[in-house]
Amino acid sequence: MFSNAVKCRQIHLIATSIAHYWPLLHERPLSTLTTTAISQEPSMFVTSSIFIILYCGLSLMLCWCDYQSGLLPDRFTCPLLWVGLLYHLYLSESTLSSAVWGAIAGYVSFATIYWLYRGLRGYEGIGYGDVKFLAALGAWHGWSVLPQLVLIATILACVTLGIKIIAGRKRQVLYNPLPFGPFLAAAGLWCGWQTLISPPP
Repeated sequence: MFSNAVKCRQIHLIATSIAHYWPLLHERPLSTLTTTAISQEPSMFVTSSIFIILYCGLSLMLCWCDYQSGLLPDRFTCPLLWVGLLYHLYLSESTLSSAVWGAIAGYVSFATIYWLYRGLRGYEGIGYGDVKFLAALGAWHGWSVLPQLVLIATILACVTLGIKIIAGRKRQVLYNPLPFGPFLAAAGLWCGWQTLISPPP
């Protein structure tokens, strides 16, 4: 009887201990994951913000250079392209393929226009810097956004040309080609509200 009573008491103590510590053991993984998520979210936000600042800064530098000199330097277009690919690689590998194809599509589409126009007319219709700039924008926004981006840039350029002609500056338009880089930059920033402000899933 004494032995059975001791065993019952031991079983009771074990059961009581399990009942006491089970909530802590059960909740620990969830609390750990929650703490990890909270600690990672600010880090992800900061990283994403740095990428966005680089994107805006390089785009504005290209816009300014094209407006001032009619050139889009490689020292800005190339970093813009590679930073765009790194953005998708670091934040969401699922969108990396779209970014790569965006860079390819941007380059090939404008390069085709560049060489066809040059072959048919004997001079450049667009600068080769525009080709590289669109490739960089494709790396940021993905291939599916490029048609919308180019359309917006074209509309902005046409509106600007129309305003200059109406204002009596037709001669300036004819002899000083309108830089297309600022319109690509503006269209890229506009499309960025859709593709960049919210981090990739």
